[in-house]
Amino acid sequence: RLGDALLYDGQYAQSLDLLRGAGGLVREAEYRLKAWFLEALIAEYGIAAQTRDEFLAERMCDIDPLDAATAKRALEHDLLCPQALWALGHTLLKSRQEELAVQHLLAATFCDPANEKAWVWLLGAGQVLQGRDEIMTDILLCARQFASADVLDRVWEIEPDLGRALESVFTELPPFEEEPVIIRAT
Repeated sequence: RLGDALLYDGQYAQSLDLLRGAGGLVREAEYRLKAWFLEALIAEYGIAAQTRDEFLAERMCDIDPLDAATAKRALEHDLLCPQALWALGHTLLKSRQEELAVQHLLAATFCDPANEKAWVWLLGAGQVLQGRDEIMTDILLCARQFASADVLDRVWEIEPDLGRALESVFTELPPFEEEPVIIRAT
């Protein structure tokens, strides 16, 4: 949780150090994914910490179509700007930089984790991650955790056969276990 707080406070390197400590529990899938995309974003843009200016970054991205150069400049003000990350993710997919593209799309999705459209797009884009089954499993776990019913509804609308398959996959995933309640006597 501290890793999350540091992430959204713009203390990316400190956050990454904590997020890397995520274990193999189902409930830690979110933190494993955040460590995976954050490491890539820090390496790609050289921003270990920043005072996030979300308003300025969003204003810079308020153009249609959003070009890659403007999106990169927006990230200089907010490395977690969802519009910039989404636009760059699509650009990277087109240039066949699939893993980095999925990392950008994942970061954008975590900015609004209840957005079922983003999870559906991410699940589709993630298919390019050949041999990265652990990443796809964590993406599926998080999609189920944050937007399960909505993701399934959206996929059923797009392609009923795929909806049935995804529902089966969600059912076969290990259950999400809540953190244990710790009671201390004082």
